Amino acid sequence: MAEPRRSARLDRTPGRALVNLAFVAGRLTRKRRPLVLGLDARWLVALAVLLVGVAGLAVLVDGPAVEWAATLPPGVRSAFEVVSDLGRSQWLLVPTGVLVIVLAMGRWPGIGLRLQAAWAEIGFLAAYVFLAVGGGALLVNGIKQLIGRGRPGGYAEDGAFSFDPFNFDYGNASFPSGHATTAGAFIVAGCLIFPRLRLPFIVVGVTVALSRIVVGAHYPSDVLAGLALGTAWALVLAGLFAWRGLAFHRRGDGTLAPIAPAIRGAVRNPGWPALLIAPLRALAGPREPLN
Repeated sequence: MAEPRRSARLDRTPGRALVNLAFVAGRLTRKRRPLVLGLDARWLVALAVLLVGVAGLAVLVDGPAVEWAATLPPGVRSAFEVVSDLGRSQWLLVPTGVLVIVLAMGRWPGIGLRLQAAWAEIGFLAAYVFLAVGGGALLVNGIKQLIGRGRPGGYAEDGAFSFDPFNFDYGNASFPSGHATTAGAFIVAGCLIFPRLRLPFIVVGVTVALSRIVVGAHYPSDVLAGLALGTAWALVLAGLFAWRGLAFHRRGDGTLAPIAPAIRGAVRNPGWPALLIAPLRALAGPREPLN
């Protein structure tokens, strides 16, 4: 009778989560080649341009940009406040976090091996997006407090170079821009996962980042620094995932590409929308782990 009791324990939601997490841990501990974080030359060039631009903008453009933003009509500012709201990290953290939790709780063999593989690929990609955005948010908030740059709201009194480190106040958390950091991570994740749609991801991300200047929340150098930080962190994280064989792999030329053969195979099936309800079916299925 011991084995049935053990199976019953594993069949509970916490037990299923532990079994599924053990599967993930097994993937993480597999032997891999030495760590290489070589980045695509195009991304390196983009990062270099961003970093050089930060210093230039800080000296030449930050002050005039604040004065320019103050002259914009209220309607323009209101429109860009809506755009700016898209840069909040929770828009990406909540859905990807919920998806990862749902997949971790699933009873997977009930949906078949092909759908299991597809959802495993989706789960690892979702985990990457969650960590790219969430990790970037943690980094940028730490840097904000370390630097303590005053926001444009205090430009008239203190100028563009007012600093009060470890003040822990909104008014002294200008550099780098958190929204722009999220936008940078969003751009990298979108371009890596959906390379054919990279232009829309770049346009949306850059527009959200620039909106922070229009609404008077950040200086241009804050925005460029945030884009650089989010981009760099998301690229390094993608390299770490590829090193462990999760979510991405390296092509022969060293560039990163998503691991998605099962996803591509599933969407070629006329019944591919069934993937959308697979996690709900998995929650009610047999108790074996994802594999």
